[in-house]
Amino acid sequence: MNLEEMSAAWSKMDERLKEQELTNQELVLKVTSETVKNRIQKIINYEYAGIFLVFGVILYLIVSFTKMNTTFLEISCVVSIILSAALGFMSWVFVVKAKSVDLINTSLKEGALKIANLRAYFVRYRAMGIVVVSILMIFLIPVIVKLIHGLNLVEKLDVFVPRIIVGLVIGFAFHLFILRKYRQNLDEAKDLVQDLQND
Repeated sequence: MNLEEMSAAWSKMDERLKEQELTNQELVLKVTSETVKNRIQKIINYEYAGIFLVFGVILYLIVSFTKMNTTFLEISCVVSIILSAALGFMSWVFVVKAKSVDLINTSLKEGALKIANLRAYFVRYRAMGIVVVSILMIFLIPVIVKLIHGLNLVEKLDVFVPRIIVGLVIGFAFHLFILRKYRQNLDEAKDLVQDLQND
């Protein structure tokens, strides 16, 4: 084997190695993007469940509106419908933003930026959600008490105030639990992309 043949064979092997390296990088990117997509899809599924629940509540309140026999309950019902619709809309916006994260068709830098933006939006979205849900509970509880027990909350305030406080505390704790789970999924997705960028 002369020098030219050795050089040609070496070049051929070098090309094969480069092709294999690119294939390995593409495979790692594909697996990582699937993992990130699955993490984000978990959150999207929870949001879809929340949207479905919110619009179920809205439908129930609209159908039951005729049972509100005082101005206070009518106003509470209308405000509850409006705030529930706002929560549903906020969830829908979050779902749209979450679905826009695509690592396959973008660079790693763009993907990492989208995940960082999604996480920042998520923090604002959940902070607004806590405020809206707290206000919603104030208006929704009298309506639910009327629909379930047939009682006017204002007349039985001494009985229901402790229950309302316990309900708000449990609701707030649940919201924080969900916040932690969402944040954990987003952080894991962000870490996967950053690890991929560092390699």
